[in-house]
Amino acid sequence: MHSQKLQLLDFVAGWCSDEDCLAAIHSVYSTTGYILDTHTAVAKVVADRLQDRSCPIIISSTAHYSKFAPAILRALRIAEINQNPLSQLHLLSSYSALPPIHWGLLETLKKTGNGDHQVCVADISVLMSHIETLIQNHFMKVF
Repeated sequence: MHSQKLQLLDFVAGWCSDEDCLAAIHSVYSTTGYILDTHTAVAKVVADRLQDRSCPIIISSTAHYSKFAPAILRALRIAEINQNPLSQLHLLSSYSALPPIHWGLLETLKKTGNGDHQVCVADISVLMSHIETLIQNHFMKVF
């Protein structure tokens, strides 16, 4: 009979503030030229807090910073942030950072234009009204 050694793995979770997230993005970019997305930046802050050198920590990044352009521009300490998503991506592309800008997202915004972008207040009734209008205008047209 073979005896098997059972290895238990610990699962640890954490969080960080918006300020810590943006500071991590800025720090990594300043030292390496790599721009973290916001999710990976949170993971890095938490990993740095937990790191005791007893075990390696691996962070697997699955998002691209282009999706979070306003937050990334704040992290890079850009004072005036244009509300236009296409302008935000063009500004990010001027940094020549790693990884490169998400060209598919940039091309999609170029094709669709900027007329469909709208920022609304964080109010569920306002959001529902915007969604209803979008559905009526784009999906319920009778030709």
